Amino acid sequence: MALRAIEESSKALKDSSLSQVDVKHENGFETHAHYLETAAYKSCMRFLRGGCIAAFDVDGSMTVIVAEMQKCGEEEEGMLRRICEGIRGFVMKEEGIHVGLIALVKSGSIPKTTSGKI
Repeated sequence: MALRAIEESSKALKDSSLSQVDVKHENGFETHAHYLETAAYKSCMRFLRGGCIAAFDVDGSMTVIVAEMQKCGEEEEGMLRRICEGIRGFVMKEEGIHVGLIALVKSGSIPKTTSGKI
């Protein structure tokens, strides 16, 4: 079920305008994506790879976080759900932004430039 939601979201993302620099609050203020990425990492450092998290807006209406998992073997669905809930809650607490979609991906899945930028 979670995989189907990610696949549907990735199709929507291909047709949407993305903004990775600033993420808009519901009240109109903007926050740099780095703050959301840092909050997401701090929510679950044991399972997420630092520097391998991207936060962005989709059409200014939904905030998305894509995070690479640490190499720790097979994860159960319940654990993945708790990680997502932890990310969503911590980002809301720290930055006041509701995260609409969280995609947890395997280690090495997020492409980077030779300088390490996502």
